Amino acid sequence: MDEKELKNLMVDLGMRKITDEEVHGMMHSNDSNCNGFIEWEEFVNMMLLVHKDDSSKFGKIIAGRAVIENVHGGKH
Repeated sequence: MDEKELKNLMVDLGMRKITDEEVHGMMHSNDSNCNGFIEWEEFVNMMLLVHKDDSSKFGKIIAGRAVIENVHGGKH
């Protein structure tokens, strides 16, 4: 995903006040192959780090009819 897609996803995950600068930093810090995109494995690793740093950012998120309990397990 590119920066715009990452920002939209983070907003959907409840980080409503995330700034473009924060998203840029997340991209820069987590784009391990430096291709300008966050690949699936990079995304999962990034989410695990975010969850570890502040688990309050991830709780139950209702997206349509899907309930996400957390990033690395639970209901999908």
